[in-house]
Amino acid sequence: MDYIISIIPQMLAGCQVTAQVFFFTIILSIPLGLVLAFGRVSNLSLVKHFIAFYVWVMRGTPLMLQLLFFYFALPSIGIRFDDFTAAMIAFVLNYAAYFCEIFRPRAHHILCMQPGREPEEPMTLDSGSIIMLMAPRT
Repeated sequence: MDYIISIIPQMLAGCQVTAQVFFFTIILSIPLGLVLAFGRVSNLSLVKHFIAFYVWVMRGTPLMLQLLFFYFALPSIGIRFDDFTAAMIAFVLNYAAYFCEIFRPRAHHILCMQPGREPEEPMTLDSGSIIMLMAPRT
């Protein structure tokens, strides 16, 4: 029992770091995923294919491999990050790819499938309308 009580400060410090990673990942990856989703359904072929490849790579490789890449492989070519930054980059890029696929059908609906509009006709929605259209339905 003394051992358990003695490690409580380290456990609380670990919980604090975990909460920081979680909140920074959510705050940064949702907007990036939204931008990627709109890029994925854009008419620009190069952008669409680049984002599709990015999503394919990030969703197709394990997060642990991506963490190892940012922590060990990039420093071997001279790009160095501290521990927290390397983890944040890997988590944000990984989760942004997943959020891109979550938001993509709605982005396609917003840009291409509005009633009475042609698929190539530009939309004139303000940011509040786009956020309401992207919000999950229950």
